[in-house]
Amino acid sequence: MRFWDASAVVPLVAWEKETANCRKLLAEDTEILVWFLTPVEVVSALARRRRENSLAAAEFRKSKEQLAQLERRWSEVILAEKVREHARRLVELIEATSRTGI
Repeated sequence: MRFWDASAVVPLVAWEKETANCRKLLAEDTEILVWFLTPVEVVSALARRRRENSLAAAEFRKSKEQLAQLERRWSEVILAEKVREHARRLVELIEATSRTGI
């Protein structure tokens, strides 16, 4: 399971230079954990791109549909205590992994 913030979710639903990398990470581990306001952040990023004319109206709609598909399968962190627990576990996992070279 990976924690995905909005900056990693946006490339999953709209083309960006990081799209291939993010899709590769998702293929390696399909369990997605997000903060409960991630959908708002993603739509905000898409809307900004739409206002800047870097995302066409049809692409905006398609991106929101793809976001809705992701939302149906991901887990959301709602309580602050859970965020702290997951963050601590991830930090410790990263530290342990870096020591073992895995």
